[in-house]
Amino acid sequence: MFRILTLAFFLCTAISACTSVPLSTMAKLSTFDWQDFNALQAGDIQVKITVPQGFELNIERSWLGFELSSEHNHHSGRFDLQRLSTQASVIDGGLFGSDIAATTYRLQLQPESRPAFTELQAYLRQHKADNVMIRVVPKIKRYPANAEFVSVWIDLQLSSQEGFFTLVDGSQLSLSTLKVQRANATDRANEKTTQDLPSN
Repeated sequence: MFRILTLAFFLCTAISACTSVPLSTMAKLSTFDWQDFNALQAGDIQVKITVPQGFELNIERSWLGFELSSEHNHHSGRFDLQRLSTQASVIDGGLFGSDIAATTYRLQLQPESRPAFTELQAYLRQHKADNVMIRVVPKIKRYPANAEFVSVWIDLQLSSQEGFFTLVDGSQLSLSTLKVQRANATDRANEKTTQDLPSN
C-alpha cells in the first residue's frame, strides 16, 4: 500500500519538538497513492512559507524533497525553489493570542529541477514504493538578534486543481544551530583576515 509516511520540515539541522501537522492534512494524504503521484505536474507544485516579520527566508537555499521507500528500495529527489511572490500577511492569533504580522513567500520548483521530478516519477512507475516522505526545508537568511526560535507555517500545493493545504501550522524551530554556524563562519573569516594582514 502506497501512503504518505511522514511530513517533515527542517531548518538547517535543528528542529524543536513542537511540530504541528493538522489532522485534516493527515486525512487528505492518507488516500494519496502512486497513481496520484505520477499524475502530478512539476509546474503545478508550489510551496508557501510564512515567517513572522523580522525574519527573512533564504530562498536560494530552501528546497522541497520527496523520498520514496519500500522494504528493498529507496529513492529521493531534492528540488530547488524559486520565488513567485512575497507579500505581507497576518497570522490569526486565535482566541487567546495576538495576531502576528508575517511575510509569506510563494515558491515553485526551479525549471532546472523539473526534469529531476519527472525522473522520480519514472522511478516510481518501475519500482514498488510503500511510502513517500515530503520534506520542506526552509532556510533563514536574517533574524532578530535576540530571537531564539522562529515560528513557521508551510502550505503545499501538489496540483492546481486541488490548491493549497496546510502542511505545518505554526511550528517552532530553534535557531541555535544556525547561530553557531554563523558564529563559526565569522571566526574563520576574522582569522583569515588576520592572517592576510601584512606583517611589520
